Amino acid sequence: MHSPAPSLRSVGEIGSFPESTYPRSDFAPSPLRRNLVYSALYILVGLVEIVPRQHVVSHTIWLPGGIALGAMIFCGFRFLPFLFCAHLATRLLTGYPWFTLVPSALVAVAQSAVAYLLLRWVRFSPALRTVRDTLWLLSFGAALPCLLCLPLAYANHFLTDHAPMESFLQFGLIYVLRGAAGVVGSVPLILAFAPGRRAAWLPARKLEFLAITGLTGIAAGAIFFHPQLRGQQYYPLSFLPFPFLVWAALRLGLQGLSVCTLIVAILAVQATAVGRGPFIPGHDLTAVLIVWAYIWISVVTSLLLCVSREERRELEEMLIDAGELERIRLGTELHDDICQHLAGIGFMSGLLRERPDLLHPAGRAHIDQICREIQTCIQSMRNLARGLSPLGIGTQSLTVALTDLAALSESVYGIECRFIAFGSVPELDRETTTHLFRIMQEAVSNSVKHGHAQHVTIIATVGNGRLDLTISDDGTGLPVQAPDSNGLGFKTMAYRADLMNGSFSVQSRKDTSGAVVACSIPLLTA
Repeated sequence: MHSPAPSLRSVGEIGSFPESTYPRSDFAPSPLRRNLVYSALYILVGLVEIVPRQHVVSHTIWLPGGIALGAMIFCGFRFLPFLFCAHLATRLLTGYPWFTLVPSALVAVAQSAVAYLLLRWVRFSPALRTVRDTLWLLSFGAALPCLLCLPLAYANHFLTDHAPMESFLQFGLIYVLRGAAGVVGSVPLILAFAPGRRAAWLPARKLEFLAITGLTGIAAGAIFFHPQLRGQQYYPLSFLPFPFLVWAALRLGLQGLSVCTLIVAILAVQATAVGRGPFIPGHDLTAVLIVWAYIWISVVTSLLLCVSREERRELEEMLIDAGELERIRLGTELHDDICQHLAGIGFMSGLLRERPDLLHPAGRAHIDQICREIQTCIQSMRNLARGLSPLGIGTQSLTVALTDLAALSESVYGIECRFIAFGSVPELDRETTTHLFRIMQEAVSNSVKHGHAQHVTIIATVGNGRLDLTISDDGTGLPVQAPDSNGLGFKTMAYRADLMNGSFSVQSRKDTSGAVVACSIPLLTA
């Protein structure tokens, strides 16, 4: 969903990007603490980056520049004084002359401020979930600010004469390349792990994250640091980490992908700087261009794949929401319109029954039958309306909604259905509550219609940072073969669970007859 245009706010206001473009967090740090954390991160990474090295490839990427831009996205112009002081401290701690400190800090502040203003101008969303925002970040956040601030960098280079490059042309090229690569390499990581964006994962997803990052590091390390894989003849092997980047983009989203791409970029730069890997040409500038191109190809392609998947997923969520709204509309119409008409007809039939002078004696029995059928029809319509638009979804807790589901199932299907909660089920947002309710509703319906169950139990368990919902029945269980993979019900339930970063499973009970449907989702904790 596209965010509204950001309103112009006063200079220095915290969070100058519109609040609707980024999720809120109850555990977000205070503005001062946030500025201090980003400043400390800038100094820490800067100390590693600025340490003088012999090979010019070491200056291919400037990660502190991306950290500064990411900090400004969340802190606004108030971060500029912190950025100025952090850059001064970084240069001072690495032994640069005192007369170079202020000019260099001014260039860093100017570049971050220009990038921040350009991103605001194009209405960039920090959620980074669309191809449009990704292109804005690559162009207006990375490349264009470096080009616009290049004259300032030239002036600083001319005044201080402390840059490791000999010619102005080479200096300008590397300045633009390293600044753009730093933004591309570090800003997605900051946006992905900012307060409010961190997604809760189940233990299985966390293990998958560790596996992907580990395999990415092993593959990149084997290619770039193997003593025998030196020279451009081994260049095709540099794309060995790409399958893991695709894996991270499709399975782990921006969080997993940003970590993997940063690992690949750092290993490529460090290996080339020490004379290892397939990017060892005869000229230093050629090595810079090759490494820079490799970083951009790795990051940009996988990032576009990730956000394309997010766009498609968001469209699918919108389709599901549209279906929910249509259900609510139909349920409201049934309850407020048709049920009221039937109630009016029943009332008029009751009045007619109380006027024996207007009826033939044989017709009173038919009037009584009509009144009973009308009441039955009204009850059926109300049950249908509650199923389409369950009372409390979005406004009441999941516990109340599942309790109503159990009572409604007993009334409609004539079975015994119970709801049991172990632990206090927390308050969830409307979307999560609706997804969980629909999964349980579909599972109960399948137990009765396909499993012919007479006893159904819905269990909610809270613990270890997750919510587990299970439905067990005494029906016929699953067939010998696996459930129909083409069935819309199973696919919809599994997809709803995946939208919540959860898991979904269906299996037969081992001890007795029947089936067990399980859905588990992670819960956000401090």
